Amino acid sequence: MYTQIRKIKIATFISLLMMLGISCSKDDISEEEPVNLEEFTEAQEKAHGLKSPASVMYIEVNNQKMQNAGAYTLPNGKPMIDIAVIFAANINYHTQNGRTHKLSMNPNVRRVLNNRNNTIKPLQRKGIKVLLSILGNHQAVGIANFPTRAEARRFAKEVANVVKNNGLDGVDLDDEFAKYGSIPGRPAINRNSFIWLLQELRAAMPSNKIITYYRIGESTSQMQSQGKRAGQFLDFAFQPFYGSYANINVPGLGKRKKAAAAVDVTRTAASTARDFANRTKRDRYGAFVMYNLDGVNRESYLNGISQGLYGKQTKLTGTLQ
Repeated sequence: MYTQIRKIKIATFISLLMMLGISCSKDDISEEEPVNLEEFTEAQEKAHGLKSPASVMYIEVNNQKMQNAGAYTLPNGKPMIDIAVIFAANINYHTQNGRTHKLSMNPNVRRVLNNRNNTIKPLQRKGIKVLLSILGNHQAVGIANFPTRAEARRFAKEVANVVKNNGLDGVDLDDEFAKYGSIPGRPAINRNSFIWLLQELRAAMPSNKIITYYRIGESTSQMQSQGKRAGQFLDFAFQPFYGSYANINVPGLGKRKKAAAAVDVTRTAASTARDFANRTKRDRYGAFVMYNLDGVNRESYLNGISQGLYGKQTKLTGTLQ
């Protein structure tokens, strides 16, 4: 019965597309807006408990506190920030047992994870999703040069174990600072590498875990491989240049799962941030990216963003650290 109803719904949807004269290219099908944006937004919120657009904050834990992400709330008591990203763990070169990539965490990242009852769980109780960002470490290895699928699988399982063992909500992939090709003997860039990793991460983690992509680096030329597209495996992809606003191309991913705006809370002008928030809402993007939340009162700055994104006021209601 369910299958029959589903087929009827699909047929009705296709007929509606034909009536509206909507056509989709083979390479960018998901760039078309959903027919019912409200239903799409509700589905997104139901899947991950996120507002739309989702407010994303990268927190540099070498000198900032994760707890500050939960200090700002909207009038309904919900947090202004939807996703807080621990920035960042690293990908290091590893030579034992034929491996080439290994997840590494500096003392500050480890401190956040080891103290998760105070750094992670309080945010999650407020409804904030906490992700771990992973990026290169100047060792000529990263998400763009797994030499084999087996090595991508080993690394994905290592990441999945960290997510599971620390009660995290997912992972953010960042292709900065790898410095591919800078050290002789390290793996060459592999056009299948990024897709391999995405597939293996999806296989290694529960379906409710979030995978985001900070769209930068060599992996941007690896977003299609062997009939698969990066957008099939991602929840969101982010424009990576702070202080700028631009659409990004991620095959298989539409605007409702992308961020065109990126701001540095300490450096991008508040007027620019407000403008980007208004444009994000107007252009129907699904996320807004922020970076560098510190212990200074940023209520006014974040309020300008929330007014643009949600038409709601942000207040500092917690204690800053």
